[in-house]
Amino acid sequence: MKKDERLLALVTSLLDAAEPVPWLEIRDWFEDYAGCENEESALRKFERDKADLLELGVPLRYREPDEDADGGYGIDPDEYYLPRLELTPEEMALLYLAGRAAAELPEFPLRRETLFALDKLAYGQGGGAGLDPRASGLALALGPGRPGLSARLAALGEALLANKRVAMDYFTLGSGERKRRTVDPYGLYLQSGDWYLVGRCHLRDAIRVFRVDRIGWLQPNRSALKSPDFEVPADFDLADFSRQPAYRYPLHEAVDVELWVDPARGDLRRRFVGAEPSGPETIRVCATNIDALLDMLIPMRDGVEVRAPADVRQRIVGKLQAVLAVHRGTDR
Repeated sequence: MKKDERLLALVTSLLDAAEPVPWLEIRDWFEDYAGCENEESALRKFERDKADLLELGVPLRYREPDEDADGGYGIDPDEYYLPRLELTPEEMALLYLAGRAAAELPEFPLRRETLFALDKLAYGQGGGAGLDPRASGLALALGPGRPGLSARLAALGEALLANKRVAMDYFTLGSGERKRRTVDPYGLYLQSGDWYLVGRCHLRDAIRVFRVDRIGWLQPNRSALKSPDFEVPADFDLADFSRQPAYRYPLHEAVDVELWVDPARGDLRRRFVGAEPSGPETIRVCATNIDALLDMLIPMRDGVEVRAPADVRQRIVGKLQAVLAVHRGTDR
């Protein structure tokens, strides 16, 4: 049994128990404990599992024996369960399945925490539309993960949970440059198949968004792991970033950009949120982050062309020339 599965099963079993459960009984529940070479090894494994659960916020406690009951371990449901949410069975089912789908993504960085949250949610809603929170998974056609991305997401996820600063090399698509950045990570989100990190960039002294697959070398601060390096601002809301394209992040005054979009490429036109038609084959896009818009346009190649304003058109020409120079191995 995998460790995450064992922890989830341990929580479920203790929640189902009417009385505190002695260690010897818990040991017999799991082959992972009973199969250890000796009692000391089994107890050490259980103690590590207890520490992991406590770190996750699970109120696992030992109750001393008294006149009414033997000593043992238990989880107080009043501490563990979420307050009941007023969700319809259909809403509950969608929320639960969306969470399971996210946890099954090959690169998902917080799988264990997500599964425990779903377990809390389903039990707190009385089983939630008949869903079993101990289900082993869904049959999802997600495809293979991308090499290196899982490790970067795992490191970022740990840094997020502990509020630890990260140092990283970041590749800027337009210039082809890699720059060392120091970032306070505030959140991660997945949009259109790509993972993004949102955090305060020390180089720019402002909140910035980074595509995780453009991060090369990455090193979280591992000193004083129990002491946070920063506090997330109280007014920070990840939804402000995850619900809109990067070119709408408020980094400068709004600029109206006129784009020609290949009429046969309806898939490209749909990617420009809130765009307005400005001609038979052109649209007007309001951008408050021109660099992000240009980075978005470069992979679209001949499907999109910047028509106006002239300075934005010249900027994308410069970015395209820089990309060509990188691929040709020349500075010209």
